[in-house]
Amino acid sequence: MLEGSAALMKTAYDLVMDLIASLIEWLIITWLAAQAAAVPTLGASEVAAAAATTAEVAVATTRAPRSSSARTR
Repeated sequence: MLEGSAALMKTAYDLVMDLIASLIEWLIITWLAAQAAAVPTLGASEVAAAAATTAEVAVATTRAPRSSSARTR
């Protein structure tokens, strides 16, 4: 029983780490592009990146509970 619980916790841990890594990768790419375009767009690209970041974080946080429950079934 303890080994089964450990396996479930390892799966949940791997899932959360994968979600965090994906989010950070997305953030780096998005914000580098926004910074590069900040001067020509007079800062509008940074505003768009901030809005997109809020949406992407919301999506990532809702992904975690759904994905973990699907894997434990």
